[in-house]
Amino acid sequence: MSDLRLNPENFEAVRPLLFRMSPERLKDAYEVLVNGRDCREVAINSGVHYQIVYRAAKRVYERWEQTTESLPEGWVQVSCAAPAGLASAFLGQVKLSRQFMGGQ
Repeated sequence: MSDLRLNPENFEAVRPLLFRMSPERLKDAYEVLVNGRDCREVAINSGVHYQIVYRAAKRVYERWEQTTESLPEGWVQVSCAAPAGLASAFLGQVKLSRQFMGGQ
């Protein structure tokens, strides 16, 4: 699992898509993917079997891959909280940008 890494921004961008995963497993996955800790070490500290930690980290990484492979080149996945009007205006700009790029 040490070869699978995410930076903190990428992890946080995919976090809202993992609403079914418990906060404990998300914390474990963060330790593995972002902080580079070993699955077995994290599992011992969490009091669970290492395969549970491994599967959580793998699930987070796979979800990140799924979301990023569908993005146009040069785009990034963003997740944030904003006032409704501002968010709506931003999403409108994203839609226009996609149309300008040929419907991507």
